[in-house]
Formats: sequence, C-alpha cells, structure tokens
Amino acid sequence: MKKYCVVFLFLLVFAPADKNLTAAAPQDMVEKAKQEGQLSFYTNLNIGESKPWLDAFQNKYPFIKTQLVRVGGTAIASRIVTEAQTGRHLWDVAGPLMLYAKEILRRGLVAAYQSAERKSFRDEFKDKEGLWTAVVLNTSSMMYNTKLVPPNMAPKSFDDLLNPFWKGKISMDTELYEWFEGQLRVRGREKGLEFMRRLKRQEPVFRRGRTAQAELVAAGEFAVTVEVYGHRAQEIKDKGAPVNWVVVEPVLIHPLVGIVAKNAPHPNAARLFIDYILSKEGQTKVRDEGRIPARSDVPPKPPELMRKEWRVEVVGLGEEIGEVRKLYAETFGLPTR
Repeated sequence: MKKYCVVFLFLLVFAPADKNLTAAAPQDMVEKAKQEGQLSFYTNLNIGESKPWLDAFQNKYPFIKTQLVRVGGTAIASRIVTEAQTGRHLWDVAGPLMLYAKEILRRGLVAAYQSAERKSFRDEFKDKEGLWTAVVLNTSSMMYNTKLVPPNMAPKSFDDLLNPFWKGKISMDTELYEWFEGQLRVRGREKGLEFMRRLKRQEPVFRRGRTAQAELVAAGEFAVTVEVYGHRAQEIKDKGAPVNWVVVEPVLIHPLVGIVAKNAPHPNAARLFIDYILSKEGQTKVRDEGRIPARSDVPPKPPELMRKEWRVEVVGLGEEIGEVRKLYAETFGLPTR
C-alpha cells in the first residue's frame, strides 16, 4: 500500500503541467483582478439579456465593479477602432457578433487568451489562437405559419421555397447579409447566386428585423420568413402562435463571441470574466436568460434548439461586409447602403 502511495505522490508532484491551462494560477488571477477592481464590457446583446451575466459575475466576485456598454450593430466595431486610434483604452472584454468582431480582430486589437474552459467548446466555436470563443449561438432557422402552410408543403430546405406555392408569401430581411454570405459559401458562389436569382423571382417582401418578421408570420401576414434566430422562433411558438420552425444543414450559426482587449485597462478582471462566462456556471446563466449556450455540456432549453450532431457553418468569417451588402442589394434589387 505504501508503495502505491509513494508512486501517486510522485506523479502528483512531478506530472507535467497541462499546456492548455491558463498561464496564471486562478488564485493569482483573482488577487490581481481584486487589485484592479473594475471591468468594462462592450456588447451587441441587449441589456436585458447581458446585464444578468455581469450581475452574476459581480455576485461571485463582489470586489469587481462592472460596467456594461451596449452598442448595436456595426457601431461596436467603429467605437472600439475609434477609441484605439485616439489612444483611449476603455474596454476590457467585448461580446460582438462574429460579423463585427472580425474588424476588431483584423485591426490587431484583441489579446489571445487560452482559457482552460475552451476545451468544452466545439472546434467550430473557437479559433486555435485563443483570440475568440463563442459565448452565445444564434441559429439560423426558417419559421412558417402552420395555418397557412399545409403539412405536405412544410419547407425542409431553402430550395423548397422555389416551389410556385411560395410566390408572394415569403418575408425576407433587408439586411440578411450573413445568411446570404453563408449560402454562397455553402453552395459555392455561382450556384449560390443562381439560387438567389430564382428566389428573387418568388417576389419576397423585404422588411427590416428578424423578430418583427417572425411576428408577422405568426400573425398570418406571411407564410414563411427565410431566417429568424432559433430561440426567438421557439419563444413565439411557446406562446401558442401557430408556427413551426426548421433548420437546414449545414446550420448557419451567428455567434456572439467573447474577446479580450489587447490593451485592457483591467486585464486580469477581463480574463476572469472570460473564464466565468465560458464556464459551466456562466453558460448555464446564458441559457437561463433564454439564449443558446455555446458550451457542449450545457444543452439549450429545449434541447432541439442546438443538436450536437448538426453540421454547422459559422457565418461572419467570410467576405468583407461591404462587398456582401453590395452584392445582396444588387441581387434582390434593393437600395444600396
């Protein structure tokens, strides 16, 4: 028995360190974050869903005072870039959609951080360098009105929308850029553009806002909307609306990602928050606020919102947004922005 105890102690003391773990010991990071005492978080996510994350983090680490800055759309990248150009380093962690994170990454404004929590995330939902990790998954889904669509016509793919039945019954967003770019990437550019030209001949009606379109479908003004985030579609369905939703593989994922500022004024607090929001506890909080967590061992509610076996394609990593906007407008005859 003594022999085995000696061997165990030897392995415990002399075992090589896991290279994937963070460089600083957790307690050391906590102590340094305590000295910093603050955290500034910029995000695209609305305050009602993101503030509870910071509140939970602050309850766990009451010595860190948190500040939430909500910046919509492309403005989050513009704000961060402008601050950097003027020598102001005000943010510690940001949670932008991947589409907007790309510009911040391109400018070299993000610090790599290989949080130990990243091992619980699919490879598609993180980069190898540790620059970004998905925090929230927005899944692309079609939503249709079950009173207006007979069961035999329920769409199972986007190509089904080319059936004459759907002409004039389709709602599309005026800014469906990520879905458009994702479809071109999945199908191949030429085949993708041919599909889009055929879809245009179905005379879709263009409006702004995925949620607003989903509500119009629920009200019976349209039979189908090309894309609504899965959690929103399920939310509307749970309220008793006559709707159903379907995903098409590979499922397009619009992730909101966590990134750390290269010149973070509170770098240890930033890394501590990243560890928290990627942890099982933090991702459970994401789920409790009605969003789809990105961590593999925290299933969404209900589980069918994100299946482990789905083939996925992360959008926002492809062509420059300016080119996508121009091509989208030209393809569907919309005003250029």
